[in-house]
Amino acid sequence: MEFLLKQQEPYPAIVLDRHWNLLQSNEGAARLVHFVLGAIPKEPNIVRHVLCDEYLKPFIANWNEVARDIIRRQEIAWVPTDETLQSLLSEVLAYPDVPEQWRAPELEAPASPLLNFVIRKVEVELRFSTWTTFGSPHDVTLEELRIESSFPADEATARAWQRIISS
Repeated sequence: MEFLLKQQEPYPAIVLDRHWNLLQSNEGAARLVHFVLGAIPKEPNIVRHVLCDEYLKPFIANWNEVARDIIRRQEIAWVPTDETLQSLLSEVLAYPDVPEQWRAPELEAPASPLLNFVIRKVEVELRFSTWTTFGSPHDVTLEELRIESSFPADEATARAWQRIISS
C-alpha cells in the first residue's frame, strides 16, 4: 500500500476501509487537507468529512454532486447486515443539508468510476478527478480496502497544485 501511495505523488491518494475510514494517506493528500483545513482532522471518516460543515463541505464547490455520489457509493446494498455502514448512512442522511430525495436508495443508478470534485478556498480553485482501485483483489484482506487516487482535472489545477506543494 505504501508503495502505491508513494507512486501517486505529488497528487493525493488515500486508503480507506469499507466503512470509509482513512487508514493511510500519501503526502499529497496531507498537503491538500492542510491547504484546505490547516490541519488533519481527528475524525477518520471521509463520508463525514464531505457531508459535515466542520470539515471539507464548505470548501467543496460541487458539494451536491460529490455528496450524492458518495451516498450512492455506500456499500449498504452490498452488505445490508453491516450495522456500522447502516448507522453511518442514517447519520449522514439526517444532516440538515442532505436533500430528501437522497434518503431513498438509488440501487439502479450505477456509480460513475470517476468522480470530479472542486475544492475552492479563497481565490484558489482545484479541480480533481478521482477513482477507486482494487475492484477484485486476490487477497481477502484487500477486499475491504480501496485506494482513492486523485489527479488534476485540468491544466489550471495542475499549475495551482504545483504552486501549493512548492510553498
